[in-house]
Amino acid sequence: MKKYTFFLVVCGLLWQSCAKSDRVEPVIQEANHGLLAITIGEPDIDVSHGRQTEDYTDAHVSIISLSGGENVEYASIGDVPDSVELEVGNYYVHAYTDSIPLPAFDAASYVGNSEWFPIGDDSLTHVEVDLGLNSVKVEVNYSENVQTLFYDYHVEVFDEHSGSLYFGKNETRKGYFIPCELTIHAVLHYVNSSSDSTSIEKMVSVDGVKNDFLIITVDGDLEFGEAIFDFNLDSLNVREIDIVF
Repeated sequence: MKKYTFFLVVCGLLWQSCAKSDRVEPVIQEANHGLLAITIGEPDIDVSHGRQTEDYTDAHVSIISLSGGENVEYASIGDVPDSVELEVGNYYVHAYTDSIPLPAFDAASYVGNSEWFPIGDDSLTHVEVDLGLNSVKVEVNYSENVQTLFYDYHVEVFDEHSGSLYFGKNETRKGYFIPCELTIHAVLHYVNSSSDSTSIEKMVSVDGVKNDFLIITVDGDLEFGEAIFDFNLDSLNVREIDIVF
């Protein structure tokens, strides 16, 4: 029994030794160098507003030297190794996704920068980069009343620089705009008490802020054949605008 116990102890020690040898610790190859470990944080999601995060894993990652050293570039987050060996000096990390000319539907782009940080000799530095939306995201919703009582309706959102997006009655895509003043034009079409086809419209302007998600909800009703229009604008910056006809 004692021999068997001794055998188990020896096996346990050998297993621990092998397990330790399997762990590969990062090794600094050159003098006056240190290691950098980068974590790219997922963009914020606000569940209460139904905010969704588009794919950001193809973001490019750049390690920028502030000390005159060589910059390091990676094509995507997946290409960044667990640790990067760098010369001693000061750096920051810049991460960004490709973007297309705005305004456009389904065209999210993200950007993020770390604070500057030092790389010390023979040391390991951990840095986290938080990504944020590089534009203004816009969603348009129509209430059940609007969908039932009005035969046609739309919202058109204009930016002050480059164009507009048209959100028709069946549009479900999200629109993206450069951060600037946005003008929102909502129109409802209905048949009035005289059986004539008519419309009611309203415009409102709002400052579009980078990393903002504007949720536009259009509501309306008919009383005695005439339209009552309620226009609600809600955003992650807790800005609400109500326009009532």
